[in-house]
Amino acid sequence: MSTYELCKSLIQKKSSVVTAEKLDVFLLAERIGEEEYIELVELLNASKE
Repeated sequence: MSTYELCKSLIQKKSSVVTAEKLDVFLLAERIGEEEYIELVELLNASKE
């Protein structure tokens, strides 16, 4: 399972493990791409509403 898939799954389960700061680190470390980052941040923000 890729970092992207894992993060997406955890966000959808409303896990508090994934944070915006962690997504920033994954992007900087090139573990996720820019498009994946944008999608995950949007999912994360939507899950907080």
